[in-house]
Amino acid sequence: MSIESLLSENRAELESIDIHLNNTFITISKHSLLENEQFISNFHQPKSHTEAKDTRSINQLNHQYEELESNLQDLNRLQSTYNHYQEIKQLVDKGNQLNLLDFQQLFTLFEDSSKYYKTIEDDILIYNIVHKSIDTLYETFVEILNNYLLTLLPNEFTIENISGLQEFNKLLIKNNNIKLKNYTILRTKWDQLVEYILVNNHHLDLDDSNLDIDLVSIKLSTNENDKQFIKSVSNLITFLNYVGNDSIKHYINSKLSTLFVNKLSIQISSINNDPSHISELNQLLTVSRSSGWNVLVGFQEGHKIEDNLNKLYHDWIIDQFIDELRKVFKDEQLIKNIDNEPEPEPEQEDATGKASNSSATDDDGWNDDAWNDDGWDDDDDDDTNGNKNNNNKEDTVGKKDGVKISQLSDEIINIIKEFESQSTDTKYLISTIKSLSLVRYPPINESILIYNDLNYISKSINSDNLKRFTESIWNQNLVNIYQQLKLVLISLNLDSTLEDAGNEDDLDDYNLNQLSLIYSIFNSLYNDSDYKQLNPPKFNHLIKDIIDFLNNYLVSIILSLDDIPEYQSVKLCKVIDSINNITIPFITHEQKEEISSYHRLDNYKFLIKNHLRDIMDRFNDAEFFDLTTEELVTMIKKLFIQSTLRDDYIEEIIEIRNLT
Repeated sequence: MSIESLLSENRAELESIDIHLNNTFITISKHSLLENEQFISNFHQPKSHTEAKDTRSINQLNHQYEELESNLQDLNRLQSTYNHYQEIKQLVDKGNQLNLLDFQQLFTLFEDSSKYYKTIEDDILIYNIVHKSIDTLYETFVEILNNYLLTLLPNEFTIENISGLQEFNKLLIKNNNIKLKNYTILRTKWDQLVEYILVNNHHLDLDDSNLDIDLVSIKLSTNENDKQFIKSVSNLITFLNYVGNDSIKHYINSKLSTLFVNKLSIQISSINNDPSHISELNQLLTVSRSSGWNVLVGFQEGHKIEDNLNKLYHDWIIDQFIDELRKVFKDEQLIKNIDNEPEPEPEQEDATGKASNSSATDDDGWNDDAWNDDGWDDDDDDDTNGNKNNNNKEDTVGKKDGVKISQLSDEIINIIKEFESQSTDTKYLISTIKSLSLVRYPPINESILIYNDLNYISKSINSDNLKRFTESIWNQNLVNIYQQLKLVLISLNLDSTLEDAGNEDDLDDYNLNQLSLIYSIFNSLYNDSDYKQLNPPKFNHLIKDIIDFLNNYLVSIILSLDDIPEYQSVKLCKVIDSINNITIPFITHEQKEEISSYHRLDNYKFLIKNHLRDIMDRFNDAEFFDLTTEELVTMIKKLFIQSTLRDDYIEEIIEIRNLT
């Protein structure tokens, strides 16, 4: 049965239903309904099976009407799609006789049929058949477009009809910028032409003498004069401008720009001294800028070609050496090859007589007056130029100290030295080293290799910039360690009761668990990092630093407490002993003697643990030299209740300290 027959049959049935519904509505009234026994019986007893089969209710009729209406709509859509199919087929069957107007009509018909497809249920078989037929016709249509393109642009060397090609391109753009296979093939061939003229020394001639008949062509030949590449690039750009396809221009532009700048930079000296080449470059700039090509994007308008060439050469040199740096950083074996750092050359002294290698101040973020006496911030001094000078022994170590570096550092130094023979502007290379180092080296919390290498490189190439960067990496690592220790210390429960005082041996479980975290930090530095193996001096200095921080921070916590009763004093002494038991095994006796905060913490323990008379004896022996007068007085007031004896001792301490 044809579509027309189905439509006719459904319309007839709908008309019959309409007549029946209208006749029914006319007879319905309140009186007629009350007189209708069959209607009244619906409210008293269910219909029998026989009555339900023989009589259709208004709801049933309405439902059937809606279903038929939906089917009719589907049939109407199907009829429209079928009509589109017939119209598309008639046009597509013309094949290569189609023109631009026919192409546009077909684009519109295909788009309309696609819209209809979205409104039809997918399970309607006949529609799917029609739709597949339309898809097949679309594939044929695209092939016709490809063939039409060849009549305008038969190969990569010839345009037969410039104006026709431009109109055809506009048609493609207007209709979703459709991609054609033959354009893709031509794009690949033009891309190869770029290599011919910029890598393989071929010359490209342009013949645009027949523009009056819309004909233009190019010709590739062997280039005996390697300097002709500038004119060849101009000819290629001009030809592709006639083609007028923006997507192809964007595809070709990046490769063309890179290879052209590279070739131009290599021959910069001879080109810069040849007026004819300067003229060709000016012509190329005019052609490329007016048509949106970025072949010489770095050239600044208003500047002489010669100046732009010099800048181009400088930028090219930088790019070449940056590429060399990337290559050596990619070689993982260079990082794995570890050797002792060579003996450093004698350092030049600055105007102040200090060593010139710089170092940033170790800053843990904690600012407390109690630290002023322990020399914490005395490592670095400023010279007359505002640079930081570091007197730390571990920063000028050599082979004898066991500092190890990777083979990568020597490769980097060689690249920088070679670059410096051509330019003194190393800032871009230094920036590259910094960026790549953060990616390629192991994290600083696991390995000190990045510090060793960058420190060695910065000294070898005399780069304060890289030195500051190296120290910032290390200082950030210190801050992270200090922050971990600080969090543990402030989490300790230093409140106490008489029950705690009764236990003379151990701390409570909570504090023991917290203090075990401090042990874990020290143990991790020893066993989970390579600090000790790759840089023993820096490692030893680090351990002393964090012990100093730990002891001094604990002192500051004790100093911040309110009145300290006797039973709390017992707990504080246990905490001090526990921390000493953790830290002392990680250092030698000589190192312990170098860490002044041990004596300072021991003085606080003495204050907490002993009587006033004992404290005064120790004071008279000058053992409290590392505590300020204010600290001594404050602690005595916290530990002992007000009395004449206490006040007399405090007055005596103040008087003696004032005399000295």
